[in-house]
Amino acid sequence: MAFDHDSTIAQFVFDRDPSLNLAVLVTELDAALSRSGAGRRSITWDCDDLAFVDLDGARFTLSYTGDAGIGLPSSLMISVGPGPDSTYDPADRRRYEDLCHLLADRLRARFAPQQTIWHQVAGPVTADLVDDLFDRLPDFSNGKPAAPLGRRSP
Repeated sequence: MAFDHDSTIAQFVFDRDPSLNLAVLVTELDAALSRSGAGRRSITWDCDDLAFVDLDGARFTLSYTGDAGIGLPSSLMISVGPGPDSTYDPADRRRYEDLCHLLADRLRARFAPQQTIWHQVAGPVTADLVDDLFDRLPDFSNGKPAAPLGRRSP
C-alpha cells in the first residue's frame, strides 16, 4: 500500500538518562486519548521499549531507550501518523504534525532533553524504523551533532 501522508516523529536525546517509565507514559497517552473521545484503541508492545497505540486509522508510537550503554545516548521517541490500515485524507498530515508537536512540547517540558530531532516519514511508523532512527542518532556529547553512534545489541 502506498502512503501519501506522513508520520511526524520527535526524537529526544538526553545528556543523562531521565529514568522515565515508558509503561506510565503509554498509560497516560491512552488516558488522554480516552478523555478526548478518541474511541477504541489498541496498544501493542514490541519488547519493553516500544509501544504502538492504534486508533481509527492513526498510530501513536512511543519508544524509550534508557541507559543504552557507554557512549550511547538515552532517547525517547514519539510519533503520530497513519495506522497500518488508514485511508488517505489530505488533512491528516497536518493533524498528525500538530498533534505530535503538542505532545512533544509537553514531554520536552517534563523531561528536558538535550536535543530534539524531527523526522517526517511516509506511512506508519514500524519497529524497524524506530531501530533505524536510533542507529542514526548523532553524538551530541560535545553539544554539536557528530557521526551516528549505533545501537546496542538486543
